[in-house]
Amino acid sequence: MFDVRDMVYGQWLLEEQGRSSVPPTSTKMLVEHYRRDFIERIVGHRLIIITNQDVDAVCTVKILTTLFKTEGIQYILLSCSGLTELKAKYDEYNSQSDRCLLINCGGTIDVLDLLGNPPREKLFFILDYHRPLNILNYYNTTGQVVIISVLESEENIPEFDEIFREEPPDSSEEEDDHDDDEALDANGMNERQRRKTERRAQRQLYTTWVKKREHLLFTYREHFYYSRPSALYGLEIVWGMSRDDMESVWSAIVSLTDSLVLGRLPRPKYCEYASTVNDHILRISNANQLPRDCLKIRFERDLFLFLYRHWSVYDSLKTTPYVVSTLKTWSQDGHRKLKQMLAHLGLPLSEVKQKYANMSLDLRRQLVEMFSSQVVVENYKLPDLVFGSFVAEIGFRPKFNALDVQLATLALLEEPDPNKTEEERFLLAVLGLDVRNFEKGGIEKAKGMMKQVNNQVQMMVEMKLVQEVGPFLFVQLTDSMIDFNYFKRPAGIPLLANFLQHAGIRAGKKGWRQSPWLIMIPYDQEYFVAVGVQPGAFEQADKNIFPEVFRCIKGKMGEDVVGDWFDGWAILVKNQKRQVFADLLLALSE
Repeated sequence: MFDVRDMVYGQWLLEEQGRSSVPPTSTKMLVEHYRRDFIERIVGHRLIIITNQDVDAVCTVKILTTLFKTEGIQYILLSCSGLTELKAKYDEYNSQSDRCLLINCGGTIDVLDLLGNPPREKLFFILDYHRPLNILNYYNTTGQVVIISVLESEENIPEFDEIFREEPPDSSEEEDDHDDDEALDANGMNERQRRKTERRAQRQLYTTWVKKREHLLFTYREHFYYSRPSALYGLEIVWGMSRDDMESVWSAIVSLTDSLVLGRLPRPKYCEYASTVNDHILRISNANQLPRDCLKIRFERDLFLFLYRHWSVYDSLKTTPYVVSTLKTWSQDGHRKLKQMLAHLGLPLSEVKQKYANMSLDLRRQLVEMFSSQVVVENYKLPDLVFGSFVAEIGFRPKFNALDVQLATLALLEEPDPNKTEEERFLLAVLGLDVRNFEKGGIEKAKGMMKQVNNQVQMMVEMKLVQEVGPFLFVQLTDSMIDFNYFKRPAGIPLLANFLQHAGIRAGKKGWRQSPWLIMIPYDQEYFVAVGVQPGAFEQADKNIFPEVFRCIKGKMGEDVVGDWFDGWAILVKNQKRQVFADLLLALSE
């Protein structure tokens, strides 16, 4: 498998040279008790909430703002798309409060340095699922940064003494007024010579420690990955305040589903967190006698088909990335194989091509068992077409699942409407999480988004856009045929990127599975988006080294590259510098 570990180490060492390694304290700023360490410290203060623009942030905002309203905590809600906007909005509003909550932004950077080292009375709470955490946030020097998180087993943060140490004085710094007639010891050295020898030994030990520190920091920072969704921490916070309900649980479920669909969590982790969320559902259900018209949630086996309850089963099969890539439905053979599978299952085309709600009730009840049969698993290689999901219902209304709500929320967030600002789209996405209103607009926009994804994948395969360049697979997309407005930010890009990788591997060579992908997506007339995808990213959530690679390239290309997003695996590159960017990437890999 391709390994880019050594690509950036030399450049990284150059960047680390000269940085201070000595803070005055070793305090670890982690929240240990949500009420004491978080809620009680913001009560009585107006809270500035600055949030990233992704589905997990939308769900977290929905949970926490409901709590703040109940507890009488005033807040200002701001959303931002990158580091520059984060700083601009903080500078604009920081005079209104000395408490700030950062949701899915600020965890991987030195937030105090970015914000201009605010006065010590300013307090920042960071709730961020991006990893690795910045060391200077974790070992905070002023007590101004508080991280709302529980460290996972894979978060190997170096110990304080391994990172920070006082630098010993230089052995050449000696006074000139020592008497040459000082008494000599048993080794024939006077006091000045003994001090110089001790300092030289200390410097040698310090040099060894610095080399070890450089290795530890590089190893810690070399891979970018995602931790537990922030909305799950939001759920724990409202639970700790005895304010949790089914709506807050549902928001956490949508966030968890988003991490699964976009490849941010492996399936074992998803199942682990889903089990925890299901415990909350059982606890709330048993503690309250819920009336018929209240939200009820169940964890059950369901189809991993996008929007099938609001579409037709046939259209859903033709647009779900997992099915499309495995059966290659963009080709005539794949299209024929899909129809053959439906025939083997005993599903008439007249039934599956009409709306799901109009299908025969008996067939609807049998769909899960049919698609989990050995025919589908063994003959058509679709073992994951049925998965554990959360299904909800309100009164006598039709059921809906978390997968559909996640796609609807993503589509609202990424809606290519020039008449709406990013702030407006974010607020609409928050409102769209309302279980009684999510179908208004979001579902239809999600259908349009998935059609665009499938059209782009089909074009990539038919035009053979995948090129082998060195150890990489390059995919250069063009905007001549497809509208890319849905895929211009990290919230929606993984849906397209992982689909392209999966489909490309199925349609190409077997060796492509072990190669990293670089996908270039049109952004505007001046820039394109460069997306780095690890090998097999569609199969399991793997750690991504591209953020460190892109950071080194940005150091060489300067203003021709914009690395402003919180998700470092995607950057903006000027169109006229496309070849320079590709050449640097290849040079680093050699």
